[in-house]
Amino acid sequence: MRTSPCASVATRFRQEAIVKNFTPMVAKLVWRYWPSLPMAIKVWLDIDDLVMETLSHVVMISLPLYRGSMASMSTFVYMNAEKYMLNTVKKYGCMKRNAPVISIEPADLPMIEPMSLSNLYETRMGIEKVYKLASPLLRHQMRLWFTPPKPIVRKDSQFERSRKEFLRLSSACRLSRQDCRLLLDTGYYFL
Repeated sequence: MRTSPCASVATRFRQEAIVKNFTPMVAKLVWRYWPSLPMAIKVWLDIDDLVMETLSHVVMISLPLYRGSMASMSTFVYMNAEKYMLNTVKKYGCMKRNAPVISIEPADLPMIEPMSLSNLYETRMGIEKVYKLASPLLRHQMRLWFTPPKPIVRKDSQFERSRKEFLRLSSACRLSRQDCRLLLDTGYYFL
């Protein structure tokens, strides 16, 4: 169902009027709720941004629900702005008051490069070589470790013997623990 251009112009005019006329009232309301926010939020959320965010919520989400017979425009804006601020305080209020500030800039942590196809192929060949050289007990354990439904692994004496044998054979086949983890993360399962 398409709306007429006159209706969209009228809606736009009403939105601009709300922003122009009710910004001071919404700003006072935001200032009233500002002390309730945790310090970690206040550091990165400016009060002017919160005023504009509240007004945007009222204009974009709540305004289509406005019925003039139910309340005046000022009451409607005030009630919806207050409800939005209460929800904001609830959302951010569950955070610790002294929570660390989270930077939005990328961290200088070393990134794990995704496996190249040749490295993935070498790792698969290494796992299969370990399987061929393994004892029957280790082969059984490898089928449990590298098959999709993850079983509950009991760390008993058989597990310890299999783990030691796997570590010895994997180092002989030039496989690291990281290679095996990345292999499982790529969705390769040994069958």
